[in-house]
Amino acid sequence: MVIGIEASHAVKLPRTGVEEACWQMIENLKSTLPADTRVILYSHILPTDQLKDLPPNWKWKILNWPLKKLWSQLRLSYELFKNPPDIFFALGQLLPFFLPKKIKVVTFVHDSAFEAEPEVYSFLGKIYLKLMNRRITRRSDKIITSTEFNKQELQKYYGVASEKTIVVPLAYDKNVFCIGSVVTLSVISKPYFIFLGRLEEKKNTPLLVRAFNQVRHDGVDCQLLLIGKPGHGFEQVQFGIENSPYQNDIIRPGYVDTKDLPGIIRGARALILPSRYEGFGMPILEGMACGTPVIASDILALREVGGDAVAYIRPTVPDLATIMATAVKDSIWRQNHIQAGLEQVKNFSWVKTSAKIGQVIANI
Repeated sequence: MVIGIEASHAVKLPRTGVEEACWQMIENLKSTLPADTRVILYSHILPTDQLKDLPPNWKWKILNWPLKKLWSQLRLSYELFKNPPDIFFALGQLLPFFLPKKIKVVTFVHDSAFEAEPEVYSFLGKIYLKLMNRRITRRSDKIITSTEFNKQELQKYYGVASEKTIVVPLAYDKNVFCIGSVVTLSVISKPYFIFLGRLEEKKNTPLLVRAFNQVRHDGVDCQLLLIGKPGHGFEQVQFGIENSPYQNDIIRPGYVDTKDLPGIIRGARALILPSRYEGFGMPILEGMACGTPVIASDILALREVGGDAVAYIRPTVPDLATIMATAVKDSIWRQNHIQAGLEQVKNFSWVKTSAKIGQVIANI
C-alpha cells in the first residue's frame, strides 16, 4: 500500500496551531504506520529539522513550483494524477480540486470557523474556504477531526453523515511543554497573565485587553503578556492597548523562541484563551502541561479539551476580570487548577493521536 501525505503545512516556519498539528502527526506516524507501508510526503520544500529524517519505505517528494499560490491545486494535483498513491491523507484541511477517482482520500478538518464567524474573513477567503470544505466533505472517504464539536459543525453546515467523520483529539509536545524552570523576561516585573495565539477578533483579544484594564482599575497590580501575530481585527487590539491607562503593562514581546516559551508560560498566574470560536484549543493543553492554571471561554470545543480542569467564563469583561483577580489573589484556587490540569493532560498524547489516525487509514 502506498500512502501519500500532503506535508506542505508541516514544513512552514514558524509553526502556528495547524502547522504544529501537521508536523506532529507526520512525525508520530513514522513509528505508527506498518513498516511495509510506503509513504510519500509531498511538499514544496524540504524541512530543515528532524522531520526530514524518514524511516525505510518513506520518502520526500519535493514538487517545485515557481508561484506563491496554487501549489496544491496545480502542482500537487498533477503529481497525484501522474503517480497516484492508494490513499491520500490531506492533514492540513486542503484538498486538490482535481484528483484521480481511484485514490482513497482521508482529510483532517481542523474547524469551520469561517462558517460561524464569516465577518472576520475576507470575501474571497470565505468563497475559497466554502468551496474547499464542500470539496472535502464530498470527495473524502473519511474525515478526521479533533472534537465532537467539529463533527457537529460538519453535520450542521454540510450534512456530513455521522459515520463518515472520526473524532481524533490533537495533543501537545510533552518534550517541550512540561513542569520545569521559569523563564523571566526583562519586561516582566509583576504577576502576569499570558495569551497565546493570533491577536484578533475571533480570539477575543480586544475583550482581554478591556478585562485587563478592569482588573487594574480594581486595584490588582499585574501585567498582560500577548504572544502572537496580528490577525483579522488587530487594529481593535492595537487601539485598545494604545488607549489603555495601563498600556506600559501590556507587553507584546514579538517573536519568542520555542525553547523559552514553556518557561514563560510556567511563570504566569494563568494562561487565558477567551476565544469566541475554537475547533480544539492546543494552548489549553500547553498551559496545563506547564503547571499553569487556564482560563477559557465556556464554549463546546474548549470544554472537550479542558474537561473539569479549566476555569470557564462567559466571554464578558466582568466575568473575565473577576476570575483574573482570583488568579492573582487566591493561591488555593491556583493550586487546585494546577493539579487538575496536570491530570487532564494525561488524556492527550501524539502517540495516541497518530495510532488512531493509523487505524482510520488502515480501515478505509
